Amino acid sequence: MDNSFDINAFFTSAKELYLGQEFGQALEMYEEVLGAPGQYGLNGFTVTQVSPLSEEEPDVMRKDLITARAVCLFNVGCIYTTFGELETAQQFLREAQGLGLNVNYFLSRAKDPTLTSLENPYLPVIGAVQVVSQLKRFISRVSTMTYEEKELDYVNPEQPYLKDLEVKEEMDASVIAIVKRVLVLVGVLSAFGGVALLLGRYFWYS
Repeated sequence: MDNSFDINAFFTSAKELYLGQEFGQALEMYEEVLGAPGQYGLNGFTVTQVSPLSEEEPDVMRKDLITARAVCLFNVGCIYTTFGELETAQQFLREAQGLGLNVNYFLSRAKDPTLTSLENPYLPVIGAVQVVSQLKRFISRVSTMTYEEKELDYVNPEQPYLKDLEVKEEMDASVIAIVKRVLVLVGVLSAFGGVALLLGRYFWYS
């Protein structure tokens, strides 16, 4: 690990390039440190994150720490947004979200003047309203999917067989229902065949 690496100076230099519309050079800086985690140790640095406690409580702010890696991933997503490469931007933003960053909150703050300060490591996303809205919808879907995947089915430790029993009962019910339908169909066809046979004999002998 490079002990001489100054994370604050790094963020300042990269942001100067970004705000000066030197997007390519800023991207190179971020990709260099992200590509060599053992050298720069981004997970060893933490950055303050101030964001709403939840969507239901937008005025209740929380202050916690996030890894510098998460901030770099978010910033790279912002840079790719300026290039119009939204799929690539989504990949980086999704990874930042997975590390605990409130991505949609910072995407919403594009016009916040505090984000243009060089002391603030987060980049203001540059893009049309429709583009930013598309990114936010993507992150919302990812967050929902991640939450659903983490939910586990409840299993009663005293009756572990209940779930299997319910499945078997559903299968049995389905089989019975199928047999009933088949019997009804056979009955209808038999009745129809009998009527057709009687009519045939009637017309044959008449």
